[in-house]
Amino acid sequence: MSTTTTIKPRAVARSPFAALAWLCLAIAIIGFSATYWVQLPRGTVIASPLLHLHAILTTGWLILLVLQTRWIVTGQVGKHRSWGVFGVALATALVVTGVAVAIESLRHRLGTPYEATARPFLIVPVSTVLEFGCFVTAALLMVRRPEVHKRLMLVATGTMLNAAAARFVFFALRGYAPGARPGIGESPPVGAAIVITALGLLPVFVGMVIDVRRRGRPHPAYACSIPILMSFAVLRVPLSQTAAWNDVVNWLLAFSELPHG
Repeated sequence: MSTTTTIKPRAVARSPFAALAWLCLAIAIIGFSATYWVQLPRGTVIASPLLHLHAILTTGWLILLVLQTRWIVTGQVGKHRSWGVFGVALATALVVTGVAVAIESLRHRLGTPYEATARPFLIVPVSTVLEFGCFVTAALLMVRRPEVHKRLMLVATGTMLNAAAARFVFFALRGYAPGARPGIGESPPVGAAIVITALGLLPVFVGMVIDVRRRGRPHPAYACSIPILMSFAVLRVPLSQTAAWNDVVNWLLAFSELPHG
């Protein structure tokens, strides 16, 4: 028996998760507009092919999230599951390229006055992509519990959005300039990522408000995830200054130089 039903636009419009998926996509597009999308056709983006690849994968993930929520709302469960396999591969590629982009950014700062701040700050992008991978994995493990699964997917996507949130802050403080973007020049303090983490989780906070209005309380998936993410955002500050983290940085740099394949 087919799992496909007639598409009902009104049902999609009333779905909070469809709206939250669109919110995630909008935050990413608007956040990256001044430092990437507007500059891309002008040829003023200073970026490696690896960074462009990561941007394509990230945008692809957000578009897939929008489609996946729509397919569930419209009863196209079979299509949702089929494309979910592609989503797993896409999430894996995002983690790998995310770590690679972070290391590449640090490598450009080695031997410059920016190295001293770039080394501790590496903990932010590396831990962020690992958080994304962990929450995607948790969501997949909860695939038979849809109410948990979809909320964990939203949380996973929210961890990615701190990069877009950082662009809002960057643009507000430095304004528009051709080629300007975070990742070039001096790294911000690791503590700044606490605020950026909270900003990136805006769709999750909106989801919590929707839960309170509809259920009377936030879903446990949110109630557990948010404290974990915010606590680690705080813990990254002291951890980034330890000798152990500096050893991790050196290992990542050495590993990235090894021949692979």
